[in-house]
Amino acid sequence: DVKSPAGMAKRLASQEIHGIYLFKDRTGWHLNLPKLVDDLLSEYSFKTMRDNEECLIYKEGVYTSLGEAVIKEECEKRVPKKFMTSHSVNEVIGHIKRSTYVDRRKFNREKWILNLENGLYNIQTDELSPHIPDFLSTIRIPVIYDPNADCPRVQLFFTEVLRQEDILVIEELFGYCLFPDYTIQRAFLFMGDGANGKSTLLELLKHLLGTDNCSNISLQAIENQRFAVADLFGKLANIYADIPSTKMPHVGLFKMLTGGDTLGAEKKFKDRFSFNNYARLIYSTNKPPRVDEDTLAFWRRWIFINFPNKFEGRKADKRILQKLTKKSELSGLLNVALQGLKRLLDQQGYSYELSPDEIAEWHQKASDPIYAFVKDVCCSDPEAWISKDDLYDSFLKYCDGENIPRIGKESFGRALNNAKNVHVISQRSGPRGAQTYGWKGVRLKEEEKEIDMEI
Repeated sequence: DVKSPAGMAKRLASQEIHGIYLFKDRTGWHLNLPKLVDDLLSEYSFKTMRDNEECLIYKEGVYTSLGEAVIKEECEKRVPKKFMTSHSVNEVIGHIKRSTYVDRRKFNREKWILNLENGLYNIQTDELSPHIPDFLSTIRIPVIYDPNADCPRVQLFFTEVLRQEDILVIEELFGYCLFPDYTIQRAFLFMGDGANGKSTLLELLKHLLGTDNCSNISLQAIENQRFAVADLFGKLANIYADIPSTKMPHVGLFKMLTGGDTLGAEKKFKDRFSFNNYARLIYSTNKPPRVDEDTLAFWRRWIFINFPNKFEGRKADKRILQKLTKKSELSGLLNVALQGLKRLLDQQGYSYELSPDEIAEWHQKASDPIYAFVKDVCCSDPEAWISKDDLYDSFLKYCDGENIPRIGKESFGRALNNAKNVHVISQRSGPRGAQTYGWKGVRLKEEEKEIDMEI
């Protein structure tokens, strides 16, 4: 509304801005392109990746990939449309890019300084300083550093969903994910049937790190999809829930991603670039995938976290994630994670890991838990009968003791029917009217011991 004082002021201001980027000669009015470029360079901090021409812009403590979008937007605002052609916009972008080239390796190289919501935190000196554009970072963790904060609800959650020996490991993982480094070459596999807290724990980690700092690429996509690996650049973690158990014929890229190798990658319609990955690979599954290559060399890079408890019905808290991700809880979790990081670096390894022999044994059992359960806990006996509930309860105890993923009761029954090392028949037993479903043809080995003792 140009009739109002405010509307007239807005129009005059717009005309004034437009006017400073135009000049007149004998042939008419023209765009003052150098003036526009100089003003944008003085008002914004741009950095352009030399290898693939990706233009970044600094805002609120972090560089993002919105450089070209901001330049286009500012050109549209500052110059009348008839003078700002697509060619002119591309000229402005080109000048700014060529003036701001930087080597990709200069970003995120200060691994001892964390870019947090309220400043730059030095892990070694325990000091917090203000954000500055000279600190080249594409990562900002959206959590406020408060040295006095704690996280009682998060710590209770850890005790509810994890085994005691795994709590320290999870604290160390959360801390290591803050640190752009992958010299401790481990991937993580969260295991167990549904409704056990593993998805909530993954979401909690995403909230701590920031969703912008996490990628979401499956193991299979890493190996098979051309542009997938590029999504890991500049990320702190690659978190993917419920990877399928489909066979993986190749795992070479996985080994490179966890091994500190330099990888070639490309984004769609962009030039190739090289980087060293530090996004920790973290997955959840009900059943581990099968691999064709050297199985032990693959699985020895993993740490397995079992989630033994179920949270269904009244035990399920629908608001648990909301409670865990309050600002105060996340600030406290940051302190816990920093303690875990320091412990991990002092030890040069996680507090609890399986040996190579234990990994080989674990993988064999996790790949076919029914076969392993029958072999270790049961014996074949054509005359024996055991209730389905009792046998399944024994299976769950076996899984928890061996740290292998549980499977549901129906899946257990189907797998037992197809097991190669026992032949069972589903059969009811007991007095009429109070019969119980059970399995004929199998007994627990501990029952066999009791029979021997009676004899």
